[in-house]
Amino acid sequence: MISFIDDHRDLFGVEPICRVLTEHQVKIAPSGYYAFKARPASPRSLRDEELIAVIERVFWDRNLGRGISGARKIWRLEGVRSFV
Repeated sequence: MISFIDDHRDLFGVEPICRVLTEHQVKIAPSGYYAFKARPASPRSLRDEELIAVIERVFWDRNLGRGISGARKIWRLEGVRSFV
């Protein structure tokens, strides 16, 4: 929902978008939106972003994952295992 509001806030504004979403049983208050935007990223989400970058690098590496490896093989590859 946050990305939807971000995509359309310049055109409609946050409050009208939240009002229409609430009318359609997607309850989100403007204050909740602003609180989410102001909140710093959690350590878990920061770590996930780092791991995603490593996993994608290994997955697409022509010598390691070759774009066809599954989760178990990616985990066993040196690039991800040493990172974790």
